[in-house]
Amino acid sequence: MDKKTERRSMKRQRCNCEANWAYFNKDGYLKGHVLNCSQGGSYIETAQPISPGATVLVRVLQCEDFMADRHIDIRLNAIAQVKWCRDMKEKNRSRYAIGLKYH
Repeated sequence: MDKKTERRSMKRQRCNCEANWAYFNKDGYLKGHVLNCSQGGSYIETAQPISPGATVLVRVLQCEDFMADRHIDIRLNAIAQVKWCRDMKEKNRSRYAIGLKYH
């Protein structure tokens, strides 16, 4: 079986949105970027890891490069479950890729 088998049931839309995120019901937001989204979830990158299984609140602050012919409306405020978190290990710093599923 191919390792990269597509498991998404909804079409993703590319975007580049500045966002804040926080663990649900906790104080203090951290910065991130939403890089694609669907009706059911999104992909974000952040400098901090997020624990898989955690519930987070994501707030989109500003969105650039969102395709004009989009078929999906981006959620400006969303409560989501962290499905996975991967360290992308860039030069001299870490950056984390996170998959979210909206509640």
